[in-house]
Amino acid sequence: MKKMLLIPVLALLVIWAGSMTGCSDSSTEPTAGGTGSMRISMIDAPGDYDEVNVEVIRVEVHRGDAPDEEKDDDSGWYTIDVDTTYVDLLTLTNGNSATLADSTLPSGYYTQIRLILGDGNNVVVDGVAYDLEVPSGSNTGLKLNHPFTIDAGAIYAVTLDFDADKSIHMTGNGQYKMKPVIRVIVDQTSGSLEGVVEPVETRAMVWTTAGDDTLTAYADTLSGAFRFEMLPVGDYDLNFTATAGTYRDSVVFDIPVTAGETNDIGTMTLETE
Repeated sequence: MKKMLLIPVLALLVIWAGSMTGCSDSSTEPTAGGTGSMRISMIDAPGDYDEVNVEVIRVEVHRGDAPDEEKDDDSGWYTIDVDTTYVDLLTLTNGNSATLADSTLPSGYYTQIRLILGDGNNVVVDGVAYDLEVPSGSNTGLKLNHPFTIDAGAIYAVTLDFDADKSIHMTGNGQYKMKPVIRVIVDQTSGSLEGVVEPVETRAMVWTTAGDDTLTAYADTLSGAFRFEMLPVGDYDLNFTATAGTYRDSVVFDIPVTAGETNDIGTMTLETE
């Protein structure tokens, strides 16, 4: 079964994607103790490519407190989605996201999320498509070390922020490879920032930092609107830089982000130099 997804929704904590051994092609039967739900969405930061197309063929999670009878080399893995999802990562910006999984799981403690990729990954540069190699993507998968707990009767929702620009590298022989940089954000502990930059013709870049990460958004070329999704709760400094024309850079300091809410900062007007 295949699906194409581009659904407006949420976004974003930092995790590095690597490889691991042991993989189960089918889900383990739920154990006694109740069940909860898990929802996984994906977004992306802007990147300097035409398209970055990724094929996700399976999503898995690993249970850290699996019963003794399941503790072998392949234990504790639950497949929570087996529908193939094709997505252009660069479309997952400004409030758009793709839903990767929405599944019931046994309640308990989990330690990892894993994405198994197919072979249909490519990057489009100047209108030309190039194969995108993802080491271990189709074998051991992209492993995200993210401990979490599924409570009986509760929904646990996370968003994976896939930074395509930092993830893709061109080798010396002209091949493109991906070493994914992905941030895992628990949705209910995050909020959003939005606003408008004028004049629209500045084509403003807006950036801020969350921990060690620099997050970037671009003002819409027609309305000047911008939005940061799924920011961890805290205060942020928003930096504004025009990418067209001669305008002064500007900064707005200490903008609060509250869990589950969107802070609209209104209109930011850049002054000419």
